[in-house]
Amino acid sequence: MVSVLVRAIAWFANLITTCMFVQALLSWFVRDYNSPVAQLYRLLSNLTAPIVEPVRRFMSRINTGPMDFSILVSMLLVEFVARLLIRLIYIIL
Repeated sequence: MVSVLVRAIAWFANLITTCMFVQALLSWFVRDYNSPVAQLYRLLSNLTAPIVEPVRRFMSRINTGPMDFSILVSMLLVEFVARLLIRLIYIIL
């Protein structure tokens, strides 16, 4: 039971991180908002928005210039939370 839960958490964190990474890559290639690339970008943006947007609002208070590091910070945050949950599962169970 524990290994199934740990795998599920790791898989979900990996899925979210991969979606954020692909979203960041696609942001460089979106030119026409009706193209398939733009549709995939919008889909990934909608999926990752609950995680990225609060980080983006927090990061807007910090002057980072023209660079948007919110996806990178969100990816690190997802990985940190996943590892923390996995450690807690092993400690409790």
